[in-house]
Amino acid sequence: KYKTKKESMEQISAVITKLNTYESSNIADYNQLGKDVFNEAKKIMLEDAYTGELFDHIHNFFFGIENNMHTLIATKSEDDAKLQVTALKTKFKDFYTYFE
Repeated sequence: KYKTKKESMEQISAVITKLNTYESSNIADYNQLGKDVFNEAKKIMLEDAYTGELFDHIHNFFFGIENNMHTLIATKSEDDAKLQVTALKTKFKDFYTYFE
């Protein structure tokens, strides 16, 4: 596993908690959730301490969920929003498979 900063692991944990406890039927709330998740991902990807192979692996991980985040930000359908949240829950859990 690749070693990340404690703050990054806390950010991932907070995102996972937010996704797992999220409840709403308001599309604007889902869009905001997508923005919040994307902003947290961006903070980790732009962390100056991550270079070389670690940088590449972090970016590869987030590249794999980028479409889900952007779709959630732009969705107009509650059904699609729920699908994206479910996908993000699953994919964010995989973070712990590669990083610690």
